[in-house]
Amino acid sequence: MTVLSFSECDLCGKQFQMSNGKYDGKFIPTYGVSVCMPHYIGNHDGWSPSSEAKIIAIAKSSGKTIPDRNEKGWLPRD
Repeated sequence: MTVLSFSECDLCGKQFQMSNGKYDGKFIPTYGVSVCMPHYIGNHDGWSPSSEAKIIAIAKSSGKTIPDRNEKGWLPRD
């Protein structure tokens, strides 16, 4: 019997599979967030301002240090 494991995107609430060779999202230890692949791929050059508030809130609630902003002024993705 195959047991599937799912996670929920901290940005949009979408559920995605994270088991059995299918990993449709990412856990980002820097911030302590799980995100679906569309959000991960779509923010390749840093977390967009529309995602930033949620990322910061989750990171702070987990006791994470917010990294310095990148050259675009955005939080780095990883």
